[in-house]
Amino acid sequence: MAFSEIRTQRRITVREASGGDLFKGAVAIAAGTTLISCLTLDISTGLKGALLVVGCLLCLYGAKWVRKYLKDDKTYREYAPEWDDKHFIYDRFAKGLNAWYRQEELPEDADGDIAYFLKLQRERLRNKGLQMEKRVVPTKGTGYGTGKRSRKSLWYTTDMFFEQVSGTLAFHNANETVFEQQSEMTMYEIVAHTPDTTRGDQIRVTCPQCGAVNAALKLEEGCPYCGTRFRIRDLFPRVVNFFLSQFTRNYTQTTKRGLLTTNKG
Repeated sequence: MAFSEIRTQRRITVREASGGDLFKGAVAIAAGTTLISCLTLDISTGLKGALLVVGCLLCLYGAKWVRKYLKDDKTYREYAPEWDDKHFIYDRFAKGLNAWYRQEELPEDADGDIAYFLKLQRERLRNKGLQMEKRVVPTKGTGYGTGKRSRKSLWYTTDMFFEQVSGTLAFHNANETVFEQQSEMTMYEIVAHTPDTTRGDQIRVTCPQCGAVNAALKLEEGCPYCGTRFRIRDLFPRVVNFFLSQFTRNYTQTTKRGLLTTNKG
């Protein structure tokens, strides 16, 4: 992958408190305390006064940096990153995906294949007597935002979006949590947009109303199955694929037996 082809949209975030600020403050306070302690030495009154002034100034300087570190650390610990659904399609889909696993509301930017996959996944879990809880949010402290790499084909343009995220995954049955995991991952979304309107009779898309696969031109004229008419901007852009790539070890994981046992009754 050529890095020159990647564009980044930065995300407003809260950075982790800098250890350098704490170190700077601690050193200044230590030096100031040392100078102030020189008042006990048998030296001239004028020198004692000068050392006292310099020592107090160093302590005040150090206290400023220690306060900054404590404030930044408190802000970072209390900050809860969220998706901005007004940001762009990457955020809207991620937020919609969280809503699906919480309330079973399909993401509005998902194409028909993703919607079908999510429904199949839900039914499979229900057959096993399980409920899945899944949530992804931007990783706080990274600050680089969402990367994007674009490709243009004969049919339409696709963008691959990616960003570091924090993910939570849990499975519950009727009585307990049988699996729980938290991980740092990269979430990828493939978005198709800007179709070549001259190829509308060859671009295959899923009808948002009934789920039947048709040529885009057919949906503009009216879906042969449900009769609903759509404009191109109703059909694109759409997230056509997404996946999560885990790149660090889990920092919380609880596993219990029976996760994949099919309930028979």
